[in-house]
Formats: sequence, C-alpha cells, structure tokens
Amino acid sequence: MKRLRIIRRARHLAENESGGTLAELAILIPFLIVMVGAVAELGRFFQTYATLSKSTRAAARYMSRVAYDATNETRAKNVAVCGKINCTGVNPVASGLTPTNVAVNVEFPPGGAGNPITVTVSIQNYSFQPLFNLGALMSILYLVKKRAEDRGTVRGYLGWLPTSRRIDELAYRFLAFAFPLWTFTVAAGAIWAEYAWGRYWGWDPKETWALVTWVIYACYLHARSTAGWRGRRAAVIAIIGVASFWFNFIGINLLVSGLHSYAGI
Repeated sequence: MKRLRIIRRARHLAENESGGTLAELAILIPFLIVMVGAVAELGRFFQTYATLSKSTRAAARYMSRVAYDATNETRAKNVAVCGKINCTGVNPVASGLTPTNVAVNVEFPPGGAGNPITVTVSIQNYSFQPLFNLGALMSILYLVKKRAEDRGTVRGYLGWLPTSRRIDELAYRFLAFAFPLWTFTVAAGAIWAEYAWGRYWGWDPKETWALVTWVIYACYLHARSTAGWRGRRAAVIAIIGVASFWFNFIGINLLVSGLHSYAGI
C-alpha cells in the first residue's frame, strides 16, 4: 500500500503543472551543469595539447644537452611532466600526468657509441577527449526533449532548449569533429607501439577496445550519412559509443590485465 501511495503521488506531481516543472528541473539541471563543464573541458583540450607539446620539446632539448644514461632519462621524463628535473612537490603541467606516461626513444649512431643522434619524447596512455562527452550529452538531451515533444508537454525549462532536431544536429557535429581526432589517437598509438614494442598492433585489451570505440562511431557517422539515421537511433549509438570510450579509458585499466592496465596491482 505504501508503494502504491508513492506511485500515485508521483503521478499526481507529473500531471500537475508545478509538479511537472519540478520534474523537468530535476532532469535538466544535472545535464546543464555537466554541459557547462564539458564545454569548459573542450577549451582545456586545446590547452592541454599545447602544454604537452611544449613539455615534450623541453624534455627533448634537455636530453640533447646531457649524456644519455638512466638518470638523465628519468630527469628528462620529469622535465616533460613538471618542467623540472625533480618533480617532488611540483604539480604536473597537465592533470594526472606522471613519468610513466612519458616515453623517451633514442637513436644512436652506427656502432652504438657516444650520445644518441636523435631523441624523441612522447606522451603515452594519456587520453583527453571531451568531444565524445559533448556528443553523448547532446544525444541524451535529444531523447528527453523529443519525448516531451511527442507527448506535447514541452513547457517550463524544457522550453528553453532548442528543438530536438537542432539538438540532434549539434550532437552530430560534435561527433563528426571528434571522430578524426580519435582516428589520429589510434594511429599515433600504433606508431608509438612499434617504437616501444616492435609491432604496430598486438590486440592488447586497450588497443582492441580503442578499435571497438572507433568502429562504433564509424557506424554512427556511416548510418547518418548513408542510411539516413537520425534522432533516436543515432542518439542510442552515440550513447553506446561514449560508454565504450569511458570503459576503455577507465574500465580496461582497472579490470583487465594488459600492457596498458593496472588490474594486477
């Protein structure tokens, strides 16, 4: 009986105009907060890319001025992470960046004597991709707005949002822009793997799931451009894609053993 009273009360609030407005507010406020945060993260994406490029160049310059040994390699990694040869008490140049994310590859002259002739400093296993989050958030907002439009209950805070068709177009634009960046990420990771492990692709769990995520978003773009998928079906694929992305970013590291993971810790 108590459960029935709660259900009736919820139904009464949903049918009542003020209750419906409160329900819409409860749905929209969390999404709007996350949307603002995601837009801010988009700006951080470009800032982070520029910062990491600058830090790796500084580390490469450091290695070019000193003798190559394990100590100076460690110091070069610290330069890439925090700008100093000792990072104790110093914040990293990018959030979450550690020396384990820095790879130093050297090429010695014929015979292997003397200092290296080339030094390559790169960032590995460090991902920052807010555009997929924006696309998925737009897809979720599309489903909420479309449901209200179909029921004829677009009022209050839902009325502030663009039409569901416009939200769907914005989601597509974010994902269409993010897809080439993710393609570059997968390709660059393969090139780095060849330097580090002597093969471009080894079906490591991280590599495999990155490919799965790439395929999901490739299907999304293909379905929109050729099959004409719009609206609900496209939104569902976008949400599946961002779930795959975050599982690859966090879940693989913690749950699956591999070259990129910490499941054994």
